[in-house]
Amino acid sequence: MGVTQMKRWLILCLVLLFTTIILLSRLACGGQPTVVIPVEESDTVQPSEAPPDPRLAAGVPRNARPDAVFVGDTACVTCHEEITKRYQGHAMANTLHPAVIVDPHEKSGGKDATFQSGGMAFSIRRDGGHLWHREDLVRDGKCLVSEGKRVALGIGSGRRGRSYLVENDGRYYQSPISWFASKGIWDISPGFGADRHFSRAVNSQCLYCHAGESEIVDSFNPKFKPLNEKSRGIGCERCHGPAGDHVTHWLDHAGPAPSERGKPDPTIVNPGRLQAVPRDSVCNQCHLQGAIRVERRGREQREYRPGLDLAEFWTVFLHHPALADNFKAVGQVEQMESSQCHQKSSGALGCITCHDPHGEPSPQTRDVFYRQKCGQCHAGTPGKARDCSAPKPDRQALNDACARCHMPKNGATDVVHVSLTDHRIAKKPDEKNSKAKRPLRQGEVPLVRYRESSQIPVEAQDRDLGIGLVRQSLNQPPEIAGILQKLATPMLGRAVGIWPDDASALAQLGQGLRSTNPEESIRLLRRLNRLHPGHEEGLYKLASALFFAEKPVEAEPLARRLLELDPVSSGPYDLLSAIQLDLKDWPALEKTTRDWLKMHPLTLVARQRLVEALYRQNQSDQARKEFETVLELDPAGRQERVLWYHGLGR
Repeated sequence: MGVTQMKRWLILCLVLLFTTIILLSRLACGGQPTVVIPVEESDTVQPSEAPPDPRLAAGVPRNARPDAVFVGDTACVTCHEEITKRYQGHAMANTLHPAVIVDPHEKSGGKDATFQSGGMAFSIRRDGGHLWHREDLVRDGKCLVSEGKRVALGIGSGRRGRSYLVENDGRYYQSPISWFASKGIWDISPGFGADRHFSRAVNSQCLYCHAGESEIVDSFNPKFKPLNEKSRGIGCERCHGPAGDHVTHWLDHAGPAPSERGKPDPTIVNPGRLQAVPRDSVCNQCHLQGAIRVERRGREQREYRPGLDLAEFWTVFLHHPALADNFKAVGQVEQMESSQCHQKSSGALGCITCHDPHGEPSPQTRDVFYRQKCGQCHAGTPGKARDCSAPKPDRQALNDACARCHMPKNGATDVVHVSLTDHRIAKKPDEKNSKAKRPLRQGEVPLVRYRESSQIPVEAQDRDLGIGLVRQSLNQPPEIAGILQKLATPMLGRAVGIWPDDASALAQLGQGLRSTNPEESIRLLRRLNRLHPGHEEGLYKLASALFFAEKPVEAEPLARRLLELDPVSSGPYDLLSAIQLDLKDWPALEKTTRDWLKMHPLTLVARQRLVEALYRQNQSDQARKEFETVLELDPAGRQERVLWYHGLGR
C-alpha cells in the first residue's frame, strides 16, 4: 500500500469512527446532544495511592476487619437475653421508628393536631395507619397554597422529642414539624428557616447516628437503599462491632465465655476493656458532633469499627475556644472533657463511667443511681459519696442528688424547648466558665481539631482543615466566607497537588477559588466531574462556577443533568431556574419553576421566578395572580416585592 493510499485509509477510518461516536451518542440520548465536559490533556491525573486501611492494621480487634459480618440484635438474644431485653428500653435502641407506629410520647398531643407559626398553619394527622404533616398558607380562612407529605420515619427516642422524615426515591427530607416532649407540644423543627418547608435534605451522617443500619447507593450522594428491621435504632454491633465470628464461635463452643472468666473475648469488642481513646471513640462516633466533621481521605464514616481510633476515619473540628459560646456551641463530650473530673483522672473518666449503655435508671431511681456513680471516685467508703458541704436543707430539697447541683439542666441550648445536662461538672453550682469570647489573633483559625495527633501527616491534617473551612464558609456572610476560603486555599492547593484525584479536596478547592480564580475553579471542578460524573455536589459546584463566571450557556446543560440525578431537592431547581432567568429563556423558566412548585409548592423564590417568566411571556393576568401569592408568602418583604414587580415593566 502506497503512502497516498495509506493516508486516505487513515482519513476514512477517522471519519467512520467520528460518525459512529455521534450516532451512538444520539441513540443513547434519544437524539439529544450529550453533556460533554472538555478534556484538557494537561489536566489528566493518575490515581493516587490509597491510604492504608486502619481496619487491617496490626493489633486491631479481629472483628474490625472489612469482611467482618454483621448479624443483627436477634442473634445476641440467645446468650444475652436479659441484657438485650433491658437495652430495648434504652433511648439508643429507639432512635428510629416507622411513622406508622403510634408514639406513646405524642399521645398528649392528640391524634390530630394543629398549630401556627410564622404566618403558616401546620397540621398533624393520622389516617389509615399513616402519619401526614401539612403546611398551609391561610389568609382570611382560605387556604392559598398547601404542601403535605406522608411521613416515613420518626427520628429520636421521644424522651426529649422527635423529628420526622419524608422519603422520595430513596432520599430523605426533614419535616418542618417536630414533637417536643418536655412541653408536650408540636412546633417548628429546630433550625428551620422561613423558606425550608419540606426541603431540608438528610445526609448520611444523620442516618448513621439514628439508624442501626443504613446504606447509601454510592459514596457521594445522599440516596439510600431501603431501610430494614436492622435500621430501627442503634444495635449491639454499633458499640461491640460485627458479631458474625462471635456468634459462630460460641454456638459451637461449650463452657463459659472467656470474658466471663475475666479474660477478653477476641471475637468481640467490650468497650469497657478498651484504653481511653478507643473507648471514647465508641461513644464519640455519634455523641461528638463538633462544629464540622470531615472524612479522612479514602475513608468513609460507616467504615469505623469499635476498638479503633475514630480519628483514623474522620476529623472532628470544634469552634476555636475564643469563639465558642460557653454552652450553646459546645457539646456534652467537650464539656465533660473540660471538667476537672476528666482531666485529673488522666482521661480515665469517660461516658460509660457514669452512663450504663445497656439501660437507663427509672425516674424513681435516677438520683440514687448517679449518686452512687459519684461515690465511685468521691467516696469516704467505696460506693458511698462523701458528705456534701452544702447545707443539709438545700441538699434534701434536691433529693441529695449530686448531679442536680453539679450538672444542672441548662435551657440555653441550640434546640428550642429542650434542656440538656451541663457536663462541665462544676465544683460550685453557680460557677461560670471564665473563658470569654475574644477576636482571633494572628495565625489562629476559627476551627481547631478535637484532638491533635502526631500520627497524622501534616499535609493530611491541612487537607481536612481546608475542607472544613470551606464548608464553614458556606453559611457565612460574604466577607467572612472570603476570609475562610482564603485561609483554606493554600492548604487545599497542596492537598490536590499531592492527591490530584481527591474528590472532597477538589470540590472544596473549586468552591473556594470561585470568586478569586474562576478559571482555576472551573478547571478543578471539570476534573472532579470527569473522575466522578455522578458526584452531585461536584456537578452542582461546576455548574455554579460556570454561571458565576458568566458562562450560563455552558452551565445550563450541567444543571439539567443535575436535575435528572436529583429531581426532588430544591437545589437543582434553584440553580437551573437562575441560569434560565439569566438566559431569558422564559418558556424553559416557566416549566422549571412549575415543576419545582409541584414538588415544593411553598417555595418563595420558585414562585417569584414563575411570576417573571409569565410576565415576560405577556401572561400578565396569571403573573399577577401568582404575585399575590408571593406577597402572602412574604408579608414582611411586601414593599420590596412590589417595587420589584413594578420594575418588570420598565
